[in-house]
Amino acid sequence: LGQTIVIDNRAGAGGTIAGEAYARSAVYFHVAQATNHHDLAGLDSTKEELACYEKGVSIGGFYDWPWERFRQASREEFAMVTHAKNLDEAEKIARTFTLTGLMHKVKVPLLIVHSQGDVVCRHQEAKRMAHEARAAGGSVTLALYPEGNHVCDNIPYKVRPMMADWMARQLRLPADWWRHGTNAR
Repeated sequence: LGQTIVIDNRAGAGGTIAGEAYARSAVYFHVAQATNHHDLAGLDSTKEELACYEKGVSIGGFYDWPWERFRQASREEFAMVTHAKNLDEAEKIARTFTLTGLMHKVKVPLLIVHSQGDVVCRHQEAKRMAHEARAAGGSVTLALYPEGNHVCDNIPYKVRPMMADWMARQLRLPADWWRHGTNAR
């Protein structure tokens, strides 16, 4: 789901859909030192463990979890991943996945990637994230793909290299960093 890459004690976090939410939550809630801790689906990393995050990538993310736009199977999967007892509890958990009041606390550079054809996580939410982070002085790159579908799944050949290159530049990695491997976890 979510992906953390650690190289020389420097880290970046990102992912798609739910994984992106968990990784993003780690960066936003912990590294930005938000005042209230959220234990998202068993995410039990401490502030110290997450303090190395320097950059973040969001792809196809949402500002508020769009429970009503998910199919039944997706709701059931979310309930399983979050260890909810039933769908009502899962919906309550989903409602806590919000960036309301948090974007101004983000202190790491962000790349927000979104497809304009995504009907689940609408691109207006990506624009809202970027606007709020920028308004607070955040460093944000917003990349919108008009031809993309949900999470840009139909154009991975465009999006994934762009995201990897952005992260490599942000972490000041050598151009051939991928040849040397990483201690990705």
